Amino acid sequence: TQDFMNYYRIYAGKQAEDMFDYNQYGGSSNIGTWEKTNRMYIWDSALKVVKENPVFGVGTGDVVTSLNVQYEKDGRSFLAVYDTNTHNQFLDYMVRYGLLGLFLILIVFGLYFKVAVGRRDPIYLSILLLFLLAMMTENILDRQHGVVLFAYLNSIYFLARKESELLLLR
Repeated sequence: TQDFMNYYRIYAGKQAEDMFDYNQYGGSSNIGTWEKTNRMYIWDSALKVVKENPVFGVGTGDVVTSLNVQYEKDGRSFLAVYDTNTHNQFLDYMVRYGLLGLFLILIVFGLYFKVAVGRRDPIYLSILLLFLLAMMTENILDRQHGVVLFAYLNSIYFLARKESELLLLR
């Protein structure tokens, strides 16, 4: 509840705050830690980088540097110290490749969804939805494990043929 309310407060332009006394439950709450790990601050800074480079982005090699410079400008040096990434795959593509990169990944996923829906394949559709939801809060396709898992599962279902399609190929 506290995290949800703090997301709303930040979105509304207010400050995050401790709303509950966790000491009574034997735990502690530290709003400083929450601010350091909060994606709203990261996304805010990343969107400012996108606004400076909207069409083509900053390029693949300048993402960390551009984000760190923006974190420092925004007074969030604690994010720059750890080279914090965007924690959002779509936002990461916008920082790297601009709006063109975002449109490209959306078109590709649109194709995958069209195939999954056209084949009425609930497993493939579930896999795509799972990856899309995870991409909202993490850069899955920036890590080898994520790319390999997605490529493996997607190729199995994207290239799969129904038995009726195989009979037509004979």
